[in-house]
Amino acid sequence: MAKDNKTETRTAIDDLNDSLSKAELRIQNNKKKIMWASLAVAAVVVLALLYVYCIYRPGVNKANNNFGLASNAYISATAMGQPSDSTLVEIGQLYEAAAADGHDGGNNATLMAAVVSYQAGDYQKALDLLANYDRSDEVVAATSQALEGDCYVNLGDFDKGLDAFRKAEKTANGNPTLVPYMLLKQANVLRELKNYSEEAAIYETLLAKYPYYQQQTGTDFQLALNRAKAQAGTGK
Repeated sequence: MAKDNKTETRTAIDDLNDSLSKAELRIQNNKKKIMWASLAVAAVVVLALLYVYCIYRPGVNKANNNFGLASNAYISATAMGQPSDSTLVEIGQLYEAAAADGHDGGNNATLMAAVVSYQAGDYQKALDLLANYDRSDEVVAATSQALEGDCYVNLGDFDKGLDAFRKAEKTANGNPTLVPYMLLKQANVLRELKNYSEEAAIYETLLAKYPYYQQQTGTDFQLALNRAKAQAGTGK
């Protein structure tokens, strides 16, 4: 048995040596192929680095810089009050140009272009721009959805406006400032739709959860609730 074990051990080692020898031979025979494969991998890495450092980052900087230039123009124009529609159009064009650069700066520029278009009274254009805005940050996403709702309301589409405000409320995710803001907008639209019972329910929620918001808006929630209930009862 001992002899058999020794033979088996020697054979296993021999097999391993044979395998290593064959592998070394394959490496020698395929040395050029391996070299070219290594060069190919290196080329991919270099291209990736070139993209990051020579294309992507300058692109990000360009987008941010152009967004900053447009924002400076906006700040200067609004420093003395509400700018004219023609001035807002010019600023909007600056933001749209910055939006074409992509990246975060371009995305922010898209939102600001929508804001400026809204201020200039071009609600449909604002909606078109918002459709291309990539919502990420929770707070900004909620306010952009509220802006979408404002556009629909100003275009007379109260149902879509209400839907946008409801989505904005969900996106706000319990934010104690944004949620009551979205609820109040919903109440105003429901009043326009003569849905007084749902309007009353919203004022009940506002009184129960966000009574402090009355001071910020100058709205008497209890008075509004009483009025909505009365109108719900009469249907007028």
